[in-house]
Amino acid sequence: LKYLEIVVWPTNLGIVYPVHHVLKPDLQNFYLPLFFIIFISAIALLAGLFNRKVRLALIWIVIPLLPILEVRAFHYEKVVQDRYLYLSMLGFGLLFGVLIDELYKTATRVLVAHPEKRKSLDRITTTIVMGIVMIMGASTVKQNMSWATEWDLWMNANLSSPGSCTANMELGALCEKEEKYQEALYYFQQAYQSCPNSLKLQHKLGYIYGRFNDLSKAEEAFQKILVLAKNRSTIATAYKNLGIIYEKRGNLSKALYYYQKGLELDPFSQTASEVKKIVAELNKKIAQGDKNEN
Repeated sequence: LKYLEIVVWPTNLGIVYPVHHVLKPDLQNFYLPLFFIIFISAIALLAGLFNRKVRLALIWIVIPLLPILEVRAFHYEKVVQDRYLYLSMLGFGLLFGVLIDELYKTATRVLVAHPEKRKSLDRITTTIVMGIVMIMGASTVKQNMSWATEWDLWMNANLSSPGSCTANMELGALCEKEEKYQEALYYFQQAYQSCPNSLKLQHKLGYIYGRFNDLSKAEEAFQKILVLAKNRSTIATAYKNLGIIYEKRGNLSKALYYYQKGLELDPFSQTASEVKKIVAELNKKIAQGDKNEN
């Protein structure tokens, strides 16, 4: 139904839409849409029985859409995407043309005895079609403006799908790139409402909280990565960041523990040599501290 809406009323288009997998079917999110799909399909099939062009249009509409109906293959925020309609638009265009043609033929038959009214019909038909073309053209120009910059693109996506994890993550990353860390934190926190278990988001939050010296929240983010992550390199990076947090707190033994855990998991990472130096320095500081106590 969302694809039909995009075709019939192509406004507020975006990279993401608030259409997600249905886990608990109810009247609004499953049964009513199902009823409308059956109803529309029945009308389309009935029309196809009596019109060869309609049958051809339905083939062009339906066949390209069949593979994308396997919604389990898609990210939960990317169940509906405009690009999958490209080939089907040929069928919708043909169907629209057939509709206009049939309406014109019907009106012509009714007005066969009134030649002067037929000329008016031609003008009215041309005006309506040209009006639709102009409206769609203006809509296209307006829509293309959303692709002017990455910021415009993702702000538009955020408007078409409020609360989108993807859009807020991208907006946060753009702010972070411009060193607007307070704004970046805002967008990452908005994203957290939609995807609290995103590893990338937790890393971003940990980094931003660390910049603001909010070590408790930074630790919380990196500890969550340890729970969620399965990749050794990702876990090792989280351990390293936890080491940095505890080193800032002055808890050198705990910092050393996390640094060493990270090295054990990923001893050949790009930062491994740097971490080894830190571990060596911490060992010296801890040893020196033990001597001073004695």
